[in-house]
Amino acid sequence: GICGQYLLILIVGCVADHGVQDDGEAEYDMTEGKAAAAEAARCAKAAAKAIEATDEAEDEEHFENMTGEHCDVHPQLVRARLGESATSYRPALWFGQLITMIAVYGGITGVLICIVTFPAETTEISIAVKSTFVLAILYFLVYLSLWVCRSLPQDNPWVQKALQSTLAMSGVVRKAPMFAIFFLMSRMRSLELDPPYGLPPPWMQHSFKLISGMMFLESFAA
Repeated sequence: GICGQYLLILIVGCVADHGVQDDGEAEYDMTEGKAAAAEAARCAKAAAKAIEATDEAEDEEHFENMTGEHCDVHPQLVRARLGESATSYRPALWFGQLITMIAVYGGITGVLICIVTFPAETTEISIAVKSTFVLAILYFLVYLSLWVCRSLPQDNPWVQKALQSTLAMSGVVRKAPMFAIFFLMSRMRSLELDPPYGLPPPWMQHSFKLISGMMFLESFAA
């Protein structure tokens, strides 16, 4: 799914509207002599370079808009500016992105379900894994909501409010992966000290719960 989203960015970059560059040709009045012709040629060349620089700046800005801001993790096809000959590709690009989104979040959902249900009737899930589980749910829900808000029409005031809320939440959940690593690192160290069922001390397990709860509270507050 992630590779498919990278492929979408490359495809949109290839079919984007890059503008029409002027070839710099002009009609010269040769009756004024070689000096006038040379001056006109220099002016035409300078104008062509200016147009080329402007087109390159517009292409760079368009690519940045399409890939989104630093808090966006999915391509923003709604911002893609396709060429006239590639307008018919837009439904196919949207379909491709929907397929990649289903693959990514379907896979995430499958992994989370397997963690909870398999293997059944064996050892209880450790608090470190449970805390990582709830942080993963919060993390992916926020970024999925951000993509949905980006894709909806921006002239709706409710969409704008939802977008601002999810942007604020995305800044909070960026530290969730590091907390998850911290939880699992503590669990692995406990297994080394007391195999095969080593658990962190009770006070540390309560700390895991507190951190996870505060992450949810901070996200909703944002």
